[in-house]
Amino acid sequence: ITSETFAGISAVTALDLRFNQITSIQPKAFAELTALVSLDLGSNQQLLIPPGLFTNLTNLQSLDLSNITEVINCIPADVLQGIPQSCSVCYGPYVPFSCVDPSSAPLCSTPDSGNVLYLVSVILRVASMVCAMLALSLLIAALIKRRRAQRDAASETTP
Repeated sequence: ITSETFAGISAVTALDLRFNQITSIQPKAFAELTALVSLDLGSNQQLLIPPGLFTNLTNLQSLDLSNITEVINCIPADVLQGIPQSCSVCYGPYVPFSCVDPSSAPLCSTPDSGNVLYLVSVILRVASMVCAMLALSLLIAALIKRRRAQRDAASETTP
């Protein structure tokens, strides 16, 4: 997205750009969108957000940065420059989203701390799914065994 993409359309109040495979945004791309209240950049996984991108968005109340590799589980401090204190920022890999105000957002302490946390969350989700599938398998096996026992009992009583 270039600095000319939204030129001349300053009255826009909501912009949904999720799932567009956006990889880069120029620092002044949203500069003219001064009326913007809601911005969704979620699920553009390879998006790199330049510092100060949100500086002119003084009316912004909701910013969704969920499922962006750069901000999974933490937000680089320079990404939040210029965001109004009243703005709710949503980030995180999947559910539940963590919605916070910019001043309390978990900032990255190292460049790859988000990747480690993301991998841990993926491992936990996979383990949870495996446990659920195992429980379902045991339930199905018990139902099959019960059905066979009922069928066998019915065939023994039939002359």
